[in-house]
Amino acid sequence: MKIKQQLIRDTKHKYGKSNKKKYITVHQTDNWDRGANAQVHANLQSRVNPRKASWHWQVDDIQAIQSFIHDFQLWHCSDGRGNGNLNSIGVELCLNRDGNYNKAVENGAELVAYIMKKENIQLSNVVQHNYWSGKNCPSQIRRGKNGISWSDFKKLVAKKLNKGIVEPTKTIEKLIAETLAGKYGNGAERRRLLGSNYNEVQREIDKMYNSKPTTKPTKTIDKLVEETLLGFHGNGAERKKSLGSNYQKVQQIINGKFERVDINKLVQETLAGKHGNGAQRKKSLGKYYKEVQNIINKRYK
Repeated sequence: MKIKQQLIRDTKHKYGKSNKKKYITVHQTDNWDRGANAQVHANLQSRVNPRKASWHWQVDDIQAIQSFIHDFQLWHCSDGRGNGNLNSIGVELCLNRDGNYNKAVENGAELVAYIMKKENIQLSNVVQHNYWSGKNCPSQIRRGKNGISWSDFKKLVAKKLNKGIVEPTKTIEKLIAETLAGKYGNGAERRRLLGSNYNEVQREIDKMYNSKPTTKPTKTIDKLVEETLLGFHGNGAERKKSLGSNYQKVQQIINGKFERVDINKLVQETLAGKHGNGAQRKKSLGKYYKEVQNIINKRYK
């Protein structure tokens, strides 16, 4: 699993920066939308999060991304100024339906083990969101989805503790901040210490000191689609007003993403000869060809 940082300097959704790091609180996003993965949730936090919530980490079936350093006392446990918000590290496990649920849970366990080692937290202090406020979270682990219960999750964490875990590599933004703070010196010394990252870091620093103010870039349609799926632009008339002239394009893409096809109906049509055979069937069924053909093959083995 890849572990990286996309750190945010500050948020209004916090109580302070004096987290004693006594606990790790495990959540699940309950967001099943396609594409609602760790990167999307990290991006949500990097911008203006419309939710009155914040958390330290998000993890999916591919990677874990850190949004806040562990000192932050974030709003993720629904317990006000209790130990959950004030003294625990929040980890959100993503549930996007185009991801691998079991792998996301496994990566979540690996991330928890990594944080435990880093902050010297005991396994007994790895808890559910439910522990603090009674909320049904992490909902899918609590109901034992795919045979993985909370007890199984903690056993998986224990196994991961005994395996090597890859330390996150520093982001270019982090290296830039450290360079500006004088950590890597100047000239030849800076080049030597930054190694293969030198050119990129130096280029960005040069831009910072030579650039002129620019107008705010226009958001791409893909960015607007991502924001809409995360609820930034509301629904119905509110969405139409928020997106303005981009509404039709964004809505068409979203409608295409979530277009539902009745596979059983396609199977029946194929058996009735509507989609022909061989190359003709493949062309007629398009992206659904393999799924339909697999069902037919199984049915007539």
